[in-house]
Amino acid sequence: MSDSSYGNAYLKQHYDKNEHYRVMVDCFSKLWDHSVDLMFIMAIEEDGEFSLYDNNPASRSVMGLDASDPVHRRSIRDIWDEETVETFFALYRKAIKAKHPISCEQVISPAGQLIFFDTLFVPIFDEQDEPLFVCGVSREVTKIKEAEQIALSAQKKLQEYSSALENINTSLDAKVKSRTHQLEQASNDLKSALDAKSNFVARMSHEIRTPLNAMIGLCNLLKKTPLNDAQQDYVDKIADSGEVLQSLVNDVLDFSKIEANKLQPEQIEFCPEKVMLQAFNLSQVKAQQKGLELLFLIDTQLPETLIGDPLRIQQIAINLLGNAVKFTDSGTVTLEVGSQKTLGADIEFYFEVKDTGIGISQQQVRALFNSFVQADSSITRRYGGTGLGLSICEKLCELMGGQIEVSSELDKGSVFRVTLPVKSAEKGRLTDKYRAKEGCHVLVVDDLSACRRALSKMLIGLGYQVTLAKSGFEALDCVQDAKEKTLHFDAVLMDWQMPEMDGVETSERIHQLLKVNCPPIFLISGCEQHVIQQHIDSGLVCRYLRKPLIPSVLFQALSGELNGLDEEAAAAATAQTQLDLSAYRLLLVEDNPINHQVVEGYLEESGITIEWARDGEEALQLLSEQAFDVVLMDIQMPRLDGLSATRFIRQTMQLTMPIIAISAHVSEATIADCHNAGMNGHIGKPLDELTLYRTLAECLGIASAGSNGDSHGSKQYDASLLAQIRALEQLDVDEALARLNKKPGLFLSLVKAFYQRYVNEELLDSGLDLTELADEAHSLKSNTAYIGALSLSTQLAVLEQQLRSGKASDQLAELKLQLNHLLAQLATVFEGRSAINVKQPSELLDIMKRLQRQLYQSEFAAEDTLKIVVMQLEERLSYQRALSVVATYLDELEYEKAYVIVTQLVEQLEEEQDG
Repeated sequence: MSDSSYGNAYLKQHYDKNEHYRVMVDCFSKLWDHSVDLMFIMAIEEDGEFSLYDNNPASRSVMGLDASDPVHRRSIRDIWDEETVETFFALYRKAIKAKHPISCEQVISPAGQLIFFDTLFVPIFDEQDEPLFVCGVSREVTKIKEAEQIALSAQKKLQEYSSALENINTSLDAKVKSRTHQLEQASNDLKSALDAKSNFVARMSHEIRTPLNAMIGLCNLLKKTPLNDAQQDYVDKIADSGEVLQSLVNDVLDFSKIEANKLQPEQIEFCPEKVMLQAFNLSQVKAQQKGLELLFLIDTQLPETLIGDPLRIQQIAINLLGNAVKFTDSGTVTLEVGSQKTLGADIEFYFEVKDTGIGISQQQVRALFNSFVQADSSITRRYGGTGLGLSICEKLCELMGGQIEVSSELDKGSVFRVTLPVKSAEKGRLTDKYRAKEGCHVLVVDDLSACRRALSKMLIGLGYQVTLAKSGFEALDCVQDAKEKTLHFDAVLMDWQMPEMDGVETSERIHQLLKVNCPPIFLISGCEQHVIQQHIDSGLVCRYLRKPLIPSVLFQALSGELNGLDEEAAAAATAQTQLDLSAYRLLLVEDNPINHQVVEGYLEESGITIEWARDGEEALQLLSEQAFDVVLMDIQMPRLDGLSATRFIRQTMQLTMPIIAISAHVSEATIADCHNAGMNGHIGKPLDELTLYRTLAECLGIASAGSNGDSHGSKQYDASLLAQIRALEQLDVDEALARLNKKPGLFLSLVKAFYQRYVNEELLDSGLDLTELADEAHSLKSNTAYIGALSLSTQLAVLEQQLRSGKASDQLAELKLQLNHLLAQLATVFEGRSAINVKQPSELLDIMKRLQRQLYQSEFAAEDTLKIVVMQLEERLSYQRALSVVATYLDELEYEKAYVIVTQLVEQLEEEQDG
């Protein structure tokens, strides 16, 4: 290598070392400044003391020093206490003695808080091997130490638990038995406490209600006597206070029942339109007194009949409407009712109560449904109440599987929405029954926009064309405009009370304007009819319609007037759904003769030829011999059921005519089974005429329907016989007639057929197996529904479900007694004889003992059981006298006194049975 090359290499190596050293110093300087670890250099003084040579910002922070504080050769004795300093010094000496880096644990406690560090100590020596410095890097390990302590504690606990588990395992049986006994005792104690509380509330409610009823009654009597203004004011205030107190007592009693689990939701058929209208009407008086407009809007797509608990639904609606009226001083309260399909339940039934009242803040909404709580204390002072109403509503919603929601804005009003899962009774929608003729045009005149919208939505849903006017002047403009365009309104719905020009004056001007061909004018108002009767008599208006208007009433009034029919005739006209089926032959496969009679009654006017097969085997025989256009096939039959028969018809006989299932089983699974077996449709029992005709039309490909002769309703029937049956307590004749499209002739024939079929049979014989009992309950369920024994039908449906799930039912004896009582009542109608025939006295005794037990436990269900006992013993005067006393005691919630009397009756029955 040349000298020059060597020189260059030397210079480069020298340069690289300097650069390398500079980079390292720079890097470590940055680490010193920015590291979260504590870095420090301790100098060794001549006297063996240690002083702080320097430390990084992280270390200064822990020591409580500022970045500007001088630390060179600073003693740390003025920073740490003596014990801590000596501990540090001992670790420095240990590092010096070791002459190499060592790691040690340090603990400091600034502000009394322990902080743990893991520190690396590095001793620095001079060329004579004398110690000069001790450098250190400390990393905080407090969290690690805590985790270690937790782990150690957990391990210790685990050892303790393992040991305890071993001890428990050795005596597990004894401890489980002991604990089970304790839980049972606690449960019994809790039940006893709840029962005691419920009984106390019931008795206290009675004690309060008895004088309260007397007070309200006396106030009402006093109002009928001559009173001066001051006295009248005092009496009114006493009566109002009494009603408030009565409402309070009722709320407390309801709340007690719910808490004691003595309220169980029912599953029965009901008409939502009627149920909600009744709730609405109860709030009208208070609303009118306050000058509020009460609006009722019902969706025309709502099913005509639903299955649920109408009493509880109505109770919720009454409570919400009452609150809305109470907390609204001006404006409107609206009840909107509708339904929608859901994935879970068949139908989600909903209703909303909207008001323009005081509203609720978002903070208050959160506590709104708590028991005994109102939005704020001023509410109680101004409006009164217990704060129980909404709590009861929420609990009732939960019992029925639904929910209640509220949205509100302070000083602008509130909206309460209730949604409940219900079942459809497969009776069609309101629009299936009420549908306007095409092209009918109605003018709606009302000064309130909410009323106009409500009427418009309802009318459009029913198929009418609608024009809206917000005043009498605007209505006249609409009529004039229609006249000029040679158009015509078929009817006018005219609000009576409007500003500037009321409904009567507007009607007079319409008559003056048109002179001839004036459309019928319906005057609508919340007042009584007698107030405007003179205008009806004069012919100014054709009819009076009282608010609220509902689809059925509105449609029947309009269609009746437009077609020249009264309401009843209009309703009958809309119910005519018969087809001309005289060219078709139908095979009815049904083992129940009453269902056979229903089908024949419904289809009598259609002209269709009907053959009857009593089971699947007989149907196959007839199909092999004759040709039929359509088959109505029951599913559940002896020998060969409907599904098996249908599979044979499709797969073996290769027949393709429509087969329609008729069955009380209406679940989605059953309908799917019918479809998979080869059926073309499904109709639920009890059969509905409209559904039957519609399904036949669809399966036979018939597009139009028309009336074809008189129905059972127009044929001669025994009116006195119908009156006798209407008097029977167990039958809802009006509902039965509604189901049969107002055909009293068909209804009477079905009632007689029911009586003749079952009068000599042993019903619900406990000797039958569960399957046989379920089959009988299945048949009775439809047949009792046809004749209007709706409560019985609902109970039989529940019984069937229990039996099919393999469970024996304690309701069997009670239902048997109810059926026997119904047949005995029918015997007095059809044979003129009284025949209370309790074929099994022991069953009556069982019912009596149940009543005894319920009274002993102060159960509210005792009222229902008492009704059954009274029916079975109605011909035994001595018992009836005693039972009437029991009924009185129950009304007064005197369960103990009622229990004493029933115990005596039980003993008397036992003696009669032994004798």
